[in-house]
Amino acid sequence: MKIDYISSEGISRSEKDALNAMHKAFNASPFSQSWQGYAGFMMMDTTSRDREIDLVLLTHERLLIIELKNWRGKIEPMQDHWLKDGNDMGRSPVRVLADKWKILSSKIQDRLQEPAKSVWIDYRVVMCGSADYSEISPDEKTYVLSLDEFLRIAKESGYRQILGEPRRGKPSQYIPQFTQFFRGKDFKASEFSFNNFQIVGEATFPHPNKLYQEYKAVKKDDQRHEALLRRWNFSALVGHADTVDERARIALREHQVLGFLHEKNEDLDKVVLQPLSHPTRDDVDADFCELYKLPSRQSRLGEFVHRHGVELSTEDRMTLLKVLLSHFADVHDTGVAHRDVGDHNIWLERPAKISLSGFITAYFPESGTTVGKLRDSLRGGKAVLPEDSEIGHGEASDAFRRDVYLLGVVAHQLLYLAPLVVKTVYICGWHRTMTPIRVLYMPGLIRHWR
Repeated sequence: MKIDYISSEGISRSEKDALNAMHKAFNASPFSQSWQGYAGFMMMDTTSRDREIDLVLLTHERLLIIELKNWRGKIEPMQDHWLKDGNDMGRSPVRVLADKWKILSSKIQDRLQEPAKSVWIDYRVVMCGSADYSEISPDEKTYVLSLDEFLRIAKESGYRQILGEPRRGKPSQYIPQFTQFFRGKDFKASEFSFNNFQIVGEATFPHPNKLYQEYKAVKKDDQRHEALLRRWNFSALVGHADTVDERARIALREHQVLGFLHEKNEDLDKVVLQPLSHPTRDDVDADFCELYKLPSRQSRLGEFVHRHGVELSTEDRMTLLKVLLSHFADVHDTGVAHRDVGDHNIWLERPAKISLSGFITAYFPESGTTVGKLRDSLRGGKAVLPEDSEIGHGEASDAFRRDVYLLGVVAHQLLYLAPLVVKTVYICGWHRTMTPIRVLYMPGLIRHWR
């Protein structure tokens, strides 16, 4: 049995693990060794949106469309949606897969010749995680299998028990035709998606230590909804993020900070990017992802300056800076310090709206929540603070002072439309005799280093 990966870029680690388990099980049985799979592709549709397909499996008597779900928790129906531990996961995967079945069936009828076009086409949702889906309706439950159940089709007895009586056609005998079809103009390489949000383009922020990458993502069935998708790579922290508990301590920290901020000052809910996913400890696997609601007109500081900088008057920039400082004053009033302020986690929108993100290394006054010695490895910013350099003379660090210094670096970028190059051996100091802002562009306004 062979799996033809149209693309492996959009396949998550949990999906790869499931596909590898299928490959191993189906190759171990003479009954299923002749089967063929196609994975990692999108089905293009000119009348609607493109549809992601996890796996198409050609068996000896039918074509199976497979949707993989690595879910944990309790699944419950709500009209035509599924809830996972109370969180809306979108339309039922069974209904979504039924739509894909209709479109793919039509394409096969239009593109292939007899006898390949007459194969029986079926579909199943395969649950790769430990989700309890006992509450879904009986008519949908027919189309849902656990991974262990699905692997039983490698044997003839299990195949008949799970999929029923044989159907017409012999798809595995038409592999050349189907290979040409699935690698043809109706399909393209898949792009990574998570919880019904699909990434758009390249990473907008790659962590300097490759710990995670952040992407802009849009909701598959309604692209008016945008999100920040953070995809973790815990292999970058070998020895520190090998267990579920170690990974959860790192990856769930921002959610804990946001919960603390909400408790202390609900108005800050409008300032910090709010999570669209609500993971638990058991969700933090090796391919863990997060989603945060991203206002559609906001962009990171660097992109904002590049796009709008020349249009911003001195007063516009000062207004934005005042808003930024006000937000951080409110955050500090709750007892929280960010500790990783930079252009990668400040989001701006004209005329004067600013949001904050990236509280992974934040300090907040709850016991047992520190990231300790991992903080430098987790930080996304590259600025070197005075107390971390040789000129710091071992001076004790203060989380709130760190924010103030880093805000000074950010202020330079916002006011002068260019990043401040902070060298290890220097401390940036605002000129003591700074003249009114109308002379903002006078050479040497911020030139004194000591």
